[in-house]
Amino acid sequence: MMAKGLGGLLVVVSAALIGRYLAEPYRQRVRGLAEWTSFLERLKVEITFRQRPIAEAFEISAATPSLKNASRCLGEALTHGRSLAEASQAAIVSDRRLGPEEQSILAELIPPLASAPAWWQGQALDHGAEEISRILTGIRDEFSKKARMVETLSTLAGVTAVLILL
Repeated sequence: MMAKGLGGLLVVVSAALIGRYLAEPYRQRVRGLAEWTSFLERLKVEITFRQRPIAEAFEISAATPSLKNASRCLGEALTHGRSLAEASQAAIVSDRRLGPEEQSILAELIPPLASAPAWWQGQALDHGAEEISRILTGIRDEFSKKARMVETLSTLAGVTAVLILL
């Protein structure tokens, strides 16, 4: 009897862990959007108020490892004379947490920064951060509900399996 109880408990716990694993992409997208919004806001401060060169501003503004990789790629493109459009596209696409709408906003936002005056850069970064924040606000509740639903359904599937097997 104790073995059945322990086995049932293991099945339910396993199902709950699988549910958390399946719900993680929903949480990752929300975290990714929050990180990019914060990155754009810090980038604006570095470019407009501190008057840093764009390559240095990219590097300073990235606070998380996933954004550090993207900003390093962008900074290297500027210092080596490569196309910022190609580098930004590669950096944005490499962040798998972003959806197509956010990728297109960022892909259109970053390349003109290299040749625009600082006041325009600040306005463009403000606009980009607002757009990403708007998307984030729209999906935050929806994705948290989806994540909870996936976790709940997975746990319930484990409980159902235990009840059937007993």
